[in-house]
Amino acid sequence: ILRALGYTSERIAALFLVRAALLGLVGAAGGYFLGSALAVHFGPEIFRVTAKSIRELPSLLLWAAIAAPVFAALASFLPTVVAVTQDPAQTLREG
Repeated sequence: ILRALGYTSERIAALFLVRAALLGLVGAAGGYFLGSALAVHFGPEIFRVTAKSIRELPSLLLWAAIAAPVFAALASFLPTVVAVTQDPAQTLREG
């Protein structure tokens, strides 16, 4: 539909890939904070031998903030290619 409205294929691809990367970034942050909270709260009870070493690791947030958007954009690459190569007239006829 965006191509029928005059958007270029490059702009549509950028829109999809940036959206995927932003969702990856939100997921990374949410996963880090939820996972850290659960580990700090329940970890000492579950892992009694290593309970003293369970703590938040801020360096993991950096790694997650880098890796998750990259993997999310890579995962959405093929669907993006399919979306930008479809004929807008055929898409509107089918929809």
